Formats: sequence, C-alpha cells, structure tokens
Amino acid sequence: MTDKSAPKSWTPHQIGAVITLSGLLLWSGTALWIHSVAPAGADLFEMTYLSTISLLLLLLLPLYWRRIRWAYIGGIFIVAALLIGLIKAAADQTLVLSWSAYNLTTVLMYAIALGYGYSSIQAYRELPPSGAKRSAAGLGVLFITGAIFATLFWTNWGLVHDTMWQWTLNRIENRLENAPSLDEQIQILVDEGDLDSAAAGIVVNNELVWAKAYGGADLDTVYDIASITKPFVATAVLQLYERGEIDLDDDVNTYLPFKLRHPDYPEIPITIRMLLTHQAGLSHFTTQFRTYHMGPETVAWMAENTNIALQDFESLPSQQEFLAGYVTPTGEFYTPDVWLEVQPGADYSYSTPGYDLLAQIVESVTGQPFPAYARENIFTPLGMNSSGFSVTEFPERVAIPHERLYGVLSKSNVELPLSDQRTIGGGGMISTVPDMAQFVVAHLNQGEVDGFQLLEPPSIALMQEKVVTFPLGQGDLNQDAAGIGLGHVRNQPWNAWGHLYDMHGATGHGGSWWGYQSQMWFVNEEDGGYGMILLINTEGDLKGDTRSLWLFSSPLQIQTLLMEEARLRYQESMEN
Repeated sequence: MTDKSAPKSWTPHQIGAVITLSGLLLWSGTALWIHSVAPAGADLFEMTYLSTISLLLLLLLPLYWRRIRWAYIGGIFIVAALLIGLIKAAADQTLVLSWSAYNLTTVLMYAIALGYGYSSIQAYRELPPSGAKRSAAGLGVLFITGAIFATLFWTNWGLVHDTMWQWTLNRIENRLENAPSLDEQIQILVDEGDLDSAAAGIVVNNELVWAKAYGGADLDTVYDIASITKPFVATAVLQLYERGEIDLDDDVNTYLPFKLRHPDYPEIPITIRMLLTHQAGLSHFTTQFRTYHMGPETVAWMAENTNIALQDFESLPSQQEFLAGYVTPTGEFYTPDVWLEVQPGADYSYSTPGYDLLAQIVESVTGQPFPAYARENIFTPLGMNSSGFSVTEFPERVAIPHERLYGVLSKSNVELPLSDQRTIGGGGMISTVPDMAQFVVAHLNQGEVDGFQLLEPPSIALMQEKVVTFPLGQGDLNQDAAGIGLGHVRNQPWNAWGHLYDMHGATGHGGSWWGYQSQMWFVNEEDGGYGMILLINTEGDLKGDTRSLWLFSSPLQIQTLLMEEARLRYQESMEN
C-alpha cells in the first residue's frame, strides 16, 4: 500500500531507481534463462543464488513503483548481496575474463547497479518515514520469502536440473534436425559448445573416408590426445611381448630400477598385465602426481590464476626419479593416497601412473627413451609423421589449449599456455586426425597397415579382449568393460536426459587434459569395420560443476553423430 504521506509527483531519483531496478531484473532474469537453456548452465549454488535474487528484484519492482520507503532499504541490501555474490563466484575460480558479449553486459550490469544504489539512497531520503514497525514487517516478509524460495529451489534441485537438461537438449536437437548434412550438424554443436576448435574423422575399413576441422583449425592441427596415449603404450608393450623380450605375467620389478609393491600387500607381485589392465591397486590422480604431470608453464598459470592446490617441487626430478619417489612408501613424493585399499589383481581401478610405469618398462627393456621407441616402431612405420610428445616438434601447428570458465559472472574460454607434460605413458602424446586414423585402421585390419604389421593378429585380439566387465551403471559413460589399453562401451544406446549416446558397442579410448579432450573409437566387423576420431582444444576441468551438461550437449553428441555416420558408410561399402 502506498504511504499516505508519499509525494504525488515523481522525482528524478525515484524514476532512476525504478529504471535501474528494471535493468537489473532484466539482466538477472536473462542470465538465469541463459543458464537454464544453454550448455553453459551454472552450478547448484549459482542457480539458487541467481534465481532467488531475480525473485526478490521482481517483488521489489511494484514496491518501488508504489514508492514504499522501506523497500528501498531492502533493495540496496539485495543488490549489494548480488554484487558480492557474483564477485565471490568469480574469485572461487579465476578472475581471468575475456571481452565476450556476455561479459560486456555483466560490466554494464555493474554500472547499472552503482546507479541503482545512488538513486535508491537519494529516493529513500526524499520519502517520508514509513514507520519502524511497518518497515520491519515489510523487510521481514521480503527476506523470509527469499529464504523460503531458495530452500525450495535447493531441495528440489534434481527436478530443476533435469528440466534444464531437457530444455537444452531439445533446443539443440531441433537445430540438428534442420541441418541437412553431417558437416552442418557438427558446426552447430561446435558453436553450441563454444569450442575453440575441433577436428574430426571417420574411418571405414582401411582408410580415412571423411575428415573436417572447425574453428580455424585444419587437418594438420596437432592436439594433445591425453589418455589416448595409453593404447600406444600398450602397443609398445605387446610388441616387446611378441619379440619374447618380456612376459605379461612377469613381476615388474624384473625391469624397473626401483621396487614396486603395494604397501598393504607386499607379498603379491605386481605384473605387467596388472598395469596394462588397471588392476595393480594404484590410484589415478593425486595432488603431487597431477602437479608433476603438468608442464611448468601450466603449473605457473594455475598458481597465478586459480585456487587449485598444487604440490610444490623445490627441484624438478626426472620421470624415473619422480615415479620411484612416488610409489615407494619411503619416497620423497609419496602420500598414502597413491595406493588404494585394493589387492593387486583383484579389482579394476583406472590409473594414469600405472601407464607411466609401463613406459618406464619399455625404456628399461629397449634402452631407448619412450618417444624414440614409439617413433621408430609405431609412428614412422604407420606414417604418423605429425605425432610426438613435445609441442616444440610442430611449431605453429599445435592447437592452443582453452579452459571453459562459465559462471554467473563471466562466460570465457580462457587460453592456457602451451606446455609439454612431464610424464609420458598415461598421457603426453600429441597427434592429428589423419595420424590417429592409421592406428584405427590397424585395429580394423588385424594389425596391418599398408604392408606394415603393427601387431600380429593374436596380439590385436588380446588387446581388444574384454578383461574386466562392469555392471550396468558402473562404467563411465556407458562403459561395458576394459581391456589392455582399450575400453569398451555397451552395444545399446544410453539414454541420458532424452539424448541417446550410441557408440554401437565400440572399442577405443578417450582422453582429457587441461585445455584438451579427445576420442578414438572403432567397431570391428567380420570384414573390416568402422570408427571415429574427435580432437578438441577446449575442456571444462577448471569448472567441473557444469561439465556434464556441456559434454552431453556438444562433444558427446558429436561423437554419436560421427559413429552413426561411420556405421552408415561401412554398410554402404559392404553393399557396393
């Protein structure tokens, strides 16, 4: 109700307060909607915060229009909370910003908020008192309403989140249905996912039948393929096995220059096969391993721009020195979380350090650094002339890594520095789509590519065998089983919030590292087969709370499109 003593005419400050309040409401409502229907979607805290602020601003607008004096005090507190909350949301991740359209509107919002604060204070001074009891009651109702709404939103987040997913996926699916070609569909998903660049390829039988790059990249652009390095390490190990230089059930201590034993099971030998199948009991990433694994340029960038805890190395040890001090309980870099409470050989636990150890075994047996061995025995014979382990090998051709920093305050793909990884085995390899297609061809053709036998057919079969199977719902992204350096997905679609992720029971591997993600999958048929490769230089590890929606609406949908197109082209090849 309007105060009886309120002035009949509007003052410039009162008009300004209504206009600026309307501007803030428009911004918060638009931001909320964008987060609800875009792959950028905010996390639970941000969505709850932003939706509550939007509701309170909406309640304030008619109170401002009626010039109720106590409402101006409530508005000043609410907008101050909005600004402080947005600053905190940014500071929790990083304050690195880019000058995107969204960020410019956010800067404009701050300017409007300052104008709002000034106009509201002046308007409050111009209006006669409302009475202490009336003011207290009005403010109490306003803030209690906000608290109730926030509680209801928070406790029903599952329903809200599922609704957001469905809106997003439906909107993108509608766009894809109106795109007639694979090329146009992928371009839509690259745009929707705000991917800096991407390169994709389709392999059928013994050749790369389709390939395309997006976002300024070309097919010569080199990407970090992260954990897809593991199949190449497994290939090297199996080559040594074929030559009789190792046995897969040998104790790894036969080859390592340091002792490897699970501290809780010192009597059980850890074999090469256990490392190959992720059954040695080693954990995946720990703080000290992650920090060592990063290149020095990335470590420096993380320390300056994020709040991610990193291990501080006073001096940089070699990979062999680090691994020796990492896996040994008395080692300099050891912490109890290096080993899991799992008996070696008894259970599966994905481990990047395990494959670093396998690379060390290859070096110990051959007397060559692993990059040199890989180039001589895998890359060069397969014609993979754009593959290696250092960005310095291909100057001007490496895709710059980017991390998504999508939050309430900013929407930015932040550029990371180019950097080599310090360990090689579980990751560290760089490559291109045409190069990786050669590796897929080998697995579709009993190990043979253009007269070169990468592995003998029994070794190819051994590498592709399902060693550890997962119950439905346990494997990552519909994973069915794991083998030697390769994973397997189920041979049925996986319905994820209305989107069918269908890889047709493919075998392969994925990879993810700061600023990069990669996929390599193939399906063996009785006569040949088909597969796909996808390389992207945009990741979401820095802000993992929104990564799942982004993956389903962009990279995973691209994978599904590529694999379906590969299947259709394979069927056509069999009919011709």
